[in-house]
Amino acid sequence: MLKICITCGKMHRFNELCPVRAERDRRRRAEYDRSGYERSSEADRFRNTKKWQRKRNEIKNRDLNLCRWCFLINHKITTDDLSVHHIIPLEKDLSLRLADGNLISLCRKCHEKAEKGLISADELRKIIRIPMKIS
Repeated sequence: MLKICITCGKMHRFNELCPVRAERDRRRRAEYDRSGYERSSEADRFRNTKKWQRKRNEIKNRDLNLCRWCFLINHKITTDDLSVHHIIPLEKDLSLRLADGNLISLCRKCHEKAEKGLISADELRKIIRIPMKIS
């Protein structure tokens, strides 16, 4: 029996793994390994909770739905592709998962920089202490 693969669009046997998907999954695992953190199942489960969704929206509202790094450091308004970043990663300390002082709104580019350590945790903590206001 054949099926259409949602990853590559080709036909595969029903019990056969798509080589494109297998390579993509391998790259994702390697990326997690390079970042120094492997996603724990507890952290993954947390990301799917209503509690996290509410907190994420609360933090975005606190940050005026702006990337705080772009706004305060680059003096640029960025509202697209926002996410909430855990300054101390869930994989390191799950107890800080809902702490306001550990959460900051960042655009995709800044989030990637923060994940790679190009924006330090100390810098992000300093930014959180600066009140957000638009005049």
